[in-house]
Amino acid sequence: MAQCYEFFDNDHRCRRKATQPNGRCGKCHGITAEWKHCTQRATKGKYCGRNHKTLEEIAEHKAAAQARRSRSRSRSSRTTASNWTSYSTPPSSYRAAQPSYQARRPGQSTSASRSRSSGQGGTGHRSRQPLTEAAKRQAAILCSNTILGHDVLAAFESQITDYVSAEVINELAEHWDGKRCEDLAKIARGLLGLKSYLTKIIQVALNWIMKKTGFGTFPRLVACQLVAAIPLPWNAKLVAVARVLQVTGICLCFSHDRLMECRCLHDLVQFESMLAIGNLLTGAIHDWREIAERMPEPKAS
Repeated sequence: MAQCYEFFDNDHRCRRKATQPNGRCGKCHGITAEWKHCTQRATKGKYCGRNHKTLEEIAEHKAAAQARRSRSRSRSSRTTASNWTSYSTPPSSYRAAQPSYQARRPGQSTSASRSRSSGQGGTGHRSRQPLTEAAKRQAAILCSNTILGHDVLAAFESQITDYVSAEVINELAEHWDGKRCEDLAKIARGLLGLKSYLTKIIQVALNWIMKKTGFGTFPRLVACQLVAAIPLPWNAKLVAVARVLQVTGICLCFSHDRLMECRCLHDLVQFESMLAIGNLLTGAIHDWREIAERMPEPKAS
C-alpha cells in the first residue's frame, strides 16, 4: 500500500498509509496544541475541523527549536575544540588501541577462556571491557560529527512524539542526568538480550518436540537454525525499541553536553563496535519502524 502524499503543517511528510482513492490517509494533517500530529479523521480536505496550531505559531516554534539546536551545537563545538582531539583515525583504530596479548602456545588458555569453555558466563558475544578515556573521546567525537552532519536531532525531535507523549519526553529531557541515561542503556541491553533469550527458548522447545516425535538430528538442526535466522515480528519490535532507547539517550546526552559520559553510546562500542555508532544514527534519520533492519544483528548479551 502506498504512503500518504500529504504533508503536515510543520512540513513533515505524512508516514501513514494511503487508504483513500485520492492518495490520502484519511486522517487530519494539522498540529495539535501539544505539538503532535493530529490523529483525528479528516472531514474537510486534509483537516478534521478542530482548532490546531496556526502556520505562524508553527513557524515560531520551529525557529525556537532551531535556536536551541544552534546553541547546543555551539556548546558542543567549544567542548570539542577545547577537550577533544580530532577524529581522524579509522574505526579499526579502536581495536588497535586495545592492549595486545602475547601469542599463546596451543593448549594454553586464560582464566576467561576457561570460564567460557566451562559454561560460566559464555555467551559468545563481545566481552564488556571497560572503555579507556581515549576510546570514549573517539566515540564522542564520531557521535557528535554524525549527529551534526546528518541533522539527527531534527529527525529525533520529529519522530519521538509519534511514539511517546510530549509530556514524558519533556520531563525526561528537563531532568536528564547520568542515572536516567544509565537506566535507558540498561533497558536497551535487556531488550536486546531478551530477544536472544526468547529465541533460544523457542529453539530448545522446538528441538525437544521434534526429538520426541522421532525426527532425525540434522532435520532438527535445520529447523532450529531457521528459527534463529528468520526475523520474527516480536523480535524486530524488541530490537527496534532497544535501538530507539539508545538513540534517545545519545541525543539527550548530546543536547546536555555529556557525550563523554553517555552510557548508551558506550554500550554501542563495548558490545558492538565504533561502526555501530554511525549505523545507528544514520538509521535514526529514517523511519524508526525500519531501524531494526538498518542495524546489523545486535551483539548485546
